[in-house]
Amino acid sequence: MPKEYRTFKYGWVTTSHKSQGRTAETVVVAAQALDRKAFYVALSRGRKRMALHCPEKDFLKQQLSFRIGDRTSVHDLAAKGEISPDILMPLSDDAMKRKRSLWPNFSYKDIKKRAEKFMNELKRIAIQITGFSKRVKLRKARNAKYGFG
Repeated sequence: MPKEYRTFKYGWVTTSHKSQGRTAETVVVAAQALDRKAFYVALSRGRKRMALHCPEKDFLKQQLSFRIGDRTSVHDLAAKGEISPDILMPLSDDAMKRKRSLWPNFSYKDIKKRAEKFMNELKRIAIQITGFSKRVKLRKARNAKYGFG
């Protein structure tokens, strides 16, 4: 290290994908070409300071206007008819077992059962409110009868 470096501070480097959702005081972005989404993610991480370094600004601007960052999946292409649906192969039994062992079980998130439970809860609340309003009406009638209200 050169002698003129009296103090030296270490910094941290990470990719824009890894930094998504994080915030730093200072962000330095060095890139030649980015799509719009990556550009936004990379440059919006800084709280106070941001610096963008690129070899050719015009080329970067051109890439930002050209590269949108929308990716089409194979399933989207098959749905649009751009490729034949026959090209999609089902997973093997071993792959399906592996997938089931790695992915969380979302079967408890059955939307129909959750909606039914929610509707039953709303009905219960409505019945409580109706019962409460009936009791209030009876109380007001009784109070009026005896001159209390």
